Amino acid sequence: MFNLNDKKNFLPLLIGAICGTVNGAFGGGGGSVLVPSLEYFLRFDAKRSHATAIAVVLPVCFISSLAYIISGNVDLAVALASAIGASVGSPIGAILLKKINPGWLVTVFSSITFLMGLYLLIK
Repeated sequence: MFNLNDKKNFLPLLIGAICGTVNGAFGGGGGSVLVPSLEYFLRFDAKRSHATAIAVVLPVCFISSLAYIISGNVDLAVALASAIGASVGSPIGAILLKKINPGWLVTVFSSITFLMGLYLLIK
């Protein structure tokens, strides 16, 4: 069980706080911080880090989205349509995660992250 007084929980708490801050500030992207942090600092393999990140990002996104909804910055119709599409795609991704080679997973994730960053730089 999780114990706040246990020093081994400090690093996951710190990683989670950074993930939440990034997600809240940018409206997403917490998983992009979380996945490499879990792999590098906690020595998780690629599949475990991706699966754990999804479990962490769910409540983080819920809390962030509430803040954005309350502030009036969400187009609820677009959000609902996108959520329906994402709900169809997410189990497909979860099934693919079980089957995909870990090296390929890292390559695809890194490539997508790099291309998104490049797009934002030249935009």
